[in-house]
Amino acid sequence: DVDVRPYAARAVRVRCGECLLRDVVVQEDMVKLNHLHEVGVLDNLKRRYAMDDIYTYTGGILIAVNPFKAMGHLYDEHMMGMYRGGKLGDLS
Repeated sequence: DVDVRPYAARAVRVRCGECLLRDVVVQEDMVKLNHLHEVGVLDNLKRRYAMDDIYTYTGGILIAVNPFKAMGHLYDEHMMGMYRGGKLGDLS
């Protein structure tokens, strides 16, 4: 358990799992996260993975999470054509 004091209010005891310093919004580029720390990064990757978004950027660094299943929609001719000749972030 953790004691949390929200601004001037009195302290409240909450479970650690309920006390989150992270965005609830999923970001394709994690540089855009309000809190770029381990918990925020892992939560963002987990949420993107759940949506079959296995590729995530942190600035110019690409992070890929192994989906352990076929991801044909990511590698068809249409998708490859969209990225061919494009710059980082063009399809965001």
